[in-house]
Amino acid sequence: MDKQRISIIGIGMGGPGTMTGNGKELLSRAGLVAGAGRMLASCGLQEGSTPERIVVKAYEPEKICAALRECGKEEAAVLMSGDTGFYSGAKKLLDALEGYREERKDRCLVCIHVEPGISSLSYFASRLRLSWDDAAVLSYHGRKDNLLAAVRRNRKTFLLTGGQTEEICRELTGGGLGNVTVYAGSRLSYPEERIVKCPAGEWQASGFPAETDELTVLLIRNEQAGNSYMTGIPEECFIRGQVPMTKSEVRAVILSKLAVREEDVAYDIGAGTGSVSVELALAAGKGQVFAVECEPEGIDLIRQNARKFGCHNLTVVEGMAPEALAGLPSPDVVFIGGTKGRLAQILEALPHRDGSVRICISAVTMETAAEALRCMKEKKLQNVDGCQIGITRLRPVGGLHMLQAQNPIFLLWGDMAG
Repeated sequence: MDKQRISIIGIGMGGPGTMTGNGKELLSRAGLVAGAGRMLASCGLQEGSTPERIVVKAYEPEKICAALRECGKEEAAVLMSGDTGFYSGAKKLLDALEGYREERKDRCLVCIHVEPGISSLSYFASRLRLSWDDAAVLSYHGRKDNLLAAVRRNRKTFLLTGGQTEEICRELTGGGLGNVTVYAGSRLSYPEERIVKCPAGEWQASGFPAETDELTVLLIRNEQAGNSYMTGIPEECFIRGQVPMTKSEVRAVILSKLAVREEDVAYDIGAGTGSVSVELALAAGKGQVFAVECEPEGIDLIRQNARKFGCHNLTVVEGMAPEALAGLPSPDVVFIGGTKGRLAQILEALPHRDGSVRICISAVTMETAAEALRCMKEKKLQNVDGCQIGITRLRPVGGLHMLQAQNPIFLLWGDMAG
């Protein structure tokens, strides 16, 4: 049986000398080398064929697999920038190569090897002479994580960018973080490498080009980290209108019952001012939150509050559920705060995913609570439970303090099987 060894090689930052010795050895033995143009150039290779080696300019997994089928070479290498396990295209390529190996298993023994390189994070931290074991790691390269929440919570935040450094500094400044220190590194490991240190609020005067290179990374230091908003954000922190807002104490219970994880997809149905939506977005900083609302004032308030708290992962969905849910990705958690009498239809329309969906429903009347319990039973939700929350706050009166009761609310929750 024929054999074929495929090595996915992380070439480091791209400059000479940043590939490991083992990576260089694997590359020297390869009869086929594939990679994007910048990767090939970094290794001194040009697209073309010789009797000894075929060089293919390709980064798409399907094109790489096609080249592997056609080449007939026993040793092959695919070049990736940085570390193969750090925001790398190696993830998708490995899936494709597993399919390629399965396809050829009857006539060829395909072995797949992954050789890591130096990540931009470890390289940049070494240049700054900083440790990075306590850094939050985000990416703005083709995606948007919740930057403000991460910077508020962490002394160090590392950020991969697509070159939008000035935009990021404006966002930090607009979110009250203009005093944090931003280190920007562009073209790391190349002869034209450049590193700049500047407070976010003074970025425009830093001398760093407004249109920064796509090969730019940031490390943001916030010495005041830890003073971030916690679950149960006070009502006065939100932009408010005439739309009812869920009390901060109730939001804290809702978040605890939903047990939101960092990468969850969450729905807030009947989102009102967006107070629950914002808390969901801060908790699921690497996930997605969809705030479903049909009232124009509420839609506007949700957008304003999302901007205020820097929740780029919060999307407003205009319309009424269940129709407005069409086309949304399947949720991990769902909060239902308003239904317009359509709770049964909403539960029926929720997209299913593998596993279960955690659902929490609020009700301000006994009739609505009873209807919610009936619908949950009909849908065969598991682990159903509930509580009634009665909040009483202190109110200063003439130098004394009286107790002022708030309207009680029912919460019911359970798990819907996928």
